[in-house]
Amino acid sequence: MLLLLADAFFAGEGDIGPDRNRFPYSANELRAGCRPGRASKILTRVVDSDGRTETHELFRCVRADDTGAMFEYQRLDNDGRPVGAPRRERKTWAAFATELGRREKHVRMVEKRTITRTGTFDCRVYVVTVSATKNIRYYFAKNLPGPAVQVEVQEGRKRVRYVEMTCHRDGDEAKLIRLLGAKGIASASAKRRAKLEAVFVGIASGFALRPLNRASRNAQSDDAISPGTLEMAYPPSGAGTGALFRAMDRDRDGKVTKDEYLEHHILPGEASAAHKRLDKNGNDYVSKSEFLDRCGALKPDDASRTFRRMDRNGDGALNGSEFIQAWVAWWR
Repeated sequence: MLLLLADAFFAGEGDIGPDRNRFPYSANELRAGCRPGRASKILTRVVDSDGRTETHELFRCVRADDTGAMFEYQRLDNDGRPVGAPRRERKTWAAFATELGRREKHVRMVEKRTITRTGTFDCRVYVVTVSATKNIRYYFAKNLPGPAVQVEVQEGRKRVRYVEMTCHRDGDEAKLIRLLGAKGIASASAKRRAKLEAVFVGIASGFALRPLNRASRNAQSDDAISPGTLEMAYPPSGAGTGALFRAMDRDRDGKVTKDEYLEHHILPGEASAAHKRLDKNGNDYVSKSEFLDRCGALKPDDASRTFRRMDRNGDGALNGSEFIQAWVAWWR
């Protein structure tokens, strides 16, 4: 993760004046970006004198029209299961835009790129100075109108609250990758899944460097990989395992489940194969026309909008890295 916390990060930026926009999105941008079926998982981490606590929530757009939308908020447990009844609230687009705006007196805005579990975003970062020692930073992604993809609350040099969008998919985007053949773990052969599961059990149980018998596989099959057991699997020092662990731990709950481990190893290959199928002329890029040819089940405007979201560098074509990153992010 790139967490830009240093005070120098905002050096030279002045308060937002009358000529600076306090609202990250207009009502029209929110109307275009919040489609029915859009869903985001939000992680909130709080650090206080009692230690660290985490909560998870699913934010979903249930239905939308020209005037506003019905949003649903569902609390989740650490395994992603619903807790209690969801809360629904209808908001007009104008009210939603106002709610996301920063109306505090001391607000600065900079444009920065940040990396989250959902992907890489070019953001408008609104910095609210609460006191001489406390500030709040809201990261609003330019190409993803809606709630902030990151929020950081810092007191002195200590980050006391952190909010991150850990997973995001639009109804159209989830539909799209399935239209292009996404099957997730099921896309791998039974033989490959069995091999990956055996490796997972070995790492999770701390026996990565020793043969496993059938009994130990069965006994450990529900275990999860921790940062410590992952380091044990990469002797002598476990160097570089931190980044690998974060990449596999999709829901940021501090452990890697078997499904997360399998998805980490299977989804990129599945996406790469789909990219090659779309690349009709074999130049290692998928053009917009090649992409739209396979998206007949989507409305042309929806397919074009999805293409633009995948095309992170804006060159009008999808390279393998862009395609794989979107495929993996939109699977869940």
